[in-house]
Amino acid sequence: MSWAKILLLTSILLPCVSSLFPQETKARSASYYYNKGEESLLNKSYKTALAQFNECLRIDPYYMAAYYSRAIARDHLGDKQGALTDYNIYLETQPLDKEALFSRAVARYDFGQWAMSKEDFLSLLKLPPGGETNTVYFQIGREDIGASKGFTTSGSITPTYFNYLGLIETKLSDFTKALHYFDSAIRLSSANPDLFLNRGIARQNSGDTLGAKSDFEVALQINPDSYMASHNLAVLSVASQNNEQSEKLLTEAIEKNPTLPFSYAERGSLRMKTGNLPGALQDYSEAIRLDPGEPEYWLNRGIIKEQLNDYRGCARRLSASNKIKARL
Repeated sequence: MSWAKILLLTSILLPCVSSLFPQETKARSASYYYNKGEESLLNKSYKTALAQFNECLRIDPYYMAAYYSRAIARDHLGDKQGALTDYNIYLETQPLDKEALFSRAVARYDFGQWAMSKEDFLSLLKLPPGGETNTVYFQIGREDIGASKGFTTSGSITPTYFNYLGLIETKLSDFTKALHYFDSAIRLSSANPDLFLNRGIARQNSGDTLGAKSDFEVALQINPDSYMASHNLAVLSVASQNNEQSEKLLTEAIEKNPTLPFSYAERGSLRMKTGNLPGALQDYSEAIRLDPGEPEYWLNRGIIKEQLNDYRGCARRLSASNKIKARL
């Protein structure tokens, strides 16, 4: 046999040999990066996890579990649009996966897709309860969701579905439906102060001041540390011209959570009206420190400085306010 024939025979055989195991090699390599990504998720190394899931899907674009896990990594990194894309891809093949459906519903809510989020939560209500899960969800520091609580989709989280539906209808200004969902959530979980808080907000927006006040008071009875309940009660008190009580409640809200600029701004506005200009100046300065991108804070501080005859400071504040408004 000539060398030419040997080379030709080799060139024919090699592709045949390599084609015997392509899927096994491909799957093993994709699984390696998927497992590494899962480890990174557990360690909260979300950027690393994202890179590992990207590599997994580069090797095997049909590795569906990686889309769900990559969505979680993207969600934690603030890439809501990317997370939603991955949730959508995964749920096309696994439409009854409660964990993924819940995650997408929350992501849609966070992204402002109210109608689509509502559709997901209504679908969750139709799914049978139970099912194994290792995923623990947390509601952390959300002013419209509540304080940090852990739960899984295998537990009784129907009140959470109703709570989100109530929040969605509040966003959509359908307060009758919002109150219906909050009522349903409270019937199932009457010891949850955040449900009363959220129902109070819906009532407040619908013009039911007395009902809102009652809900905020119940929220505070259950959780005396609820800064949002204190703040909202103070806002209602301001509307009723009870200045002393309003300032007391706003001060309590600030003491419970000193990181919220709007509580300082609300108290600053009240102090402006009652003539406590040094106190108002101090409040708006703190509000600006916490949220320098809000033009109204700069504008009001400029007005206060003008009233205190600090004209140079007034000019600087008004200029800053105008620049911020121009950017917006």
